Amino acid sequence: TGQNNNTIQNNNRQAMMKVLVAVISVAVCAGHGHQGYRDLTKTRPMRDGHTDGTITTAFVNYTLDDEIYEGYVAYPTMSSGDLSVIMVVHQWYGLGENEMFRAEEAAEKGYVGWAIDMYGFGRRASDNDEALSLLSEVFADNDLLVARFEAALDQLDSGGAIAEMASINASAITCNGYCFGGGVCLTYLTVVPAQLAGAAVFHTVYVNLTGFESPGTALQIHHAQFDSAGDDGLSTARAQLTDAGVPTWETVYYSNAYHGFSDILSDVFDDRVAAQSHASMFSFYTGVLSPAECQDAGEWFKTDDTSKNCDWVAEKTDTRCGAVGFPNGIRTPAFEACPVACDTCAAERMRRRL
Repeated sequence: TGQNNNTIQNNNRQAMMKVLVAVISVAVCAGHGHQGYRDLTKTRPMRDGHTDGTITTAFVNYTLDDEIYEGYVAYPTMSSGDLSVIMVVHQWYGLGENEMFRAEEAAEKGYVGWAIDMYGFGRRASDNDEALSLLSEVFADNDLLVARFEAALDQLDSGGAIAEMASINASAITCNGYCFGGGVCLTYLTVVPAQLAGAAVFHTVYVNLTGFESPGTALQIHHAQFDSAGDDGLSTARAQLTDAGVPTWETVYYSNAYHGFSDILSDVFDDRVAAQSHASMFSFYTGVLSPAECQDAGEWFKTDDTSKNCDWVAEKTDTRCGAVGFPNGIRTPAFEACPVACDTCAAERMRRRL
């Protein structure tokens, strides 16, 4: 009888957890747009890296328990040294245009952008009800969440699909999460002593961070004034991170912005806030990643001469570190774009952090 009672209690707890997950998920993720609207017919803008061939992209299949998952990777076509990685975890509809856009953005910044799949091959939502069902399946089972995340993480290890494409700096892997994806990053860091160097979450699903198991992971939270989680969600997260003794974390607050502000498919996408939050994220990662992350920019070259790249600068640093190029139309001196060649890694990390 006692065993039966325990079974009933466990079943009740699991049922209550699923109800709680559903309530939280509807309250938070349905905040995409004033009425939860995402335009699934939109496609991501073509990035310069596609046009000039400076980034390489591919869909990547991987498996977990004989189930197929489909991710999307983007990385610099030409690079020297090991590359830092930004794992991009999708919002509640599943891997799509927004996540591929963010992976490509990371690649243009010199990272490997690895947009992972938390649902499975072909499992994508077409409306909020389907999204809620897919999301609830993951959040109701931490073991499942961890297994699916680590199946994607394994692709970065020696012999993994991504490691076969690009040289990976295993000490410089980070997790970017959007809405549901933010909750995935935070949950993983809370229940597993993760070796991730950093994480940045955008209009996230908040989870209980009291038992944060990854104090070595630096965390950045991007929160909108009208985020569905409310300011109470942000305040609670701050208190929990403080109580957990997490040494490096910060929150960034955006006025007059809504949940979904960085999602290019959302009707509340805010170009200014999206750009500002991601610029802040890249700066944050530059400041917290290990020195091995410092690398020369593969896309930089001196004005109007593609042969005069960072390798050219390294041949005569005393005069060439002051040369100027215009990657993505931005005036950039060689001592910033080629910190390895010019021996300015420490200064470059500090410059970006300020």
